[in-house]
Amino acid sequence: MFIDQHSADLAAQQQADQHSSDGVKSRRQAIATWARAAGRAFAPAAAIGAAGAAVMSMPGQRASASPMDVPADVDPGSLVAKLASRVSFGVTPELLAEANTLGYDAFLERQLNPESIPESASTTAYLGAIPALTVQPAQLWDETLFPSDELLANQLTEATIYRASFSSRQLLERMVEFWHDHFNFDLA
Repeated sequence: MFIDQHSADLAAQQQADQHSSDGVKSRRQAIATWARAAGRAFAPAAAIGAAGAAVMSMPGQRASASPMDVPADVDPGSLVAKLASRVSFGVTPELLAEANTLGYDAFLERQLNPESIPESASTTAYLGAIPALTVQPAQLWDETLFPSDELLANQLTEATIYRASFSSRQLLERMVEFWHDHFNFDLA
């Protein structure tokens, strides 16, 4: 598969090089040639995109938190384990036991409502000892509290990693990481 894909890429590149002086039309032709050559690679993605578009365009339909019907040869417990893996930064024995006890629907609903999940005393104590988390936002720029930007950045990074590793609110921490990556900014 890799060699076929590589050959198709080379052929498309050679054709694009031959027609580089012809402008946009040649680039479009080169892309079309490459797409035809690698068409099998695009078929699954196109099918998934079409299925997603069909689901999104169904009026009056509401999303469901429960898994789809599964064939009898698939272990329902594996779906709970997969959910626990997807909503967390790593499945721990405690998280997996909680997911198995609650079941798929109840575990997902609980993770979707992070205020209902109490943090452990050790997590609360550890995060409470980080000065950057205990001051008012305006005080973060106070040079007497944080003499260097590196100290502030290190404390915030430490808190983020600790929460991702030890928080009981794993889906919340995954979403924090997602939105932080989406709206990425430099601390400096």
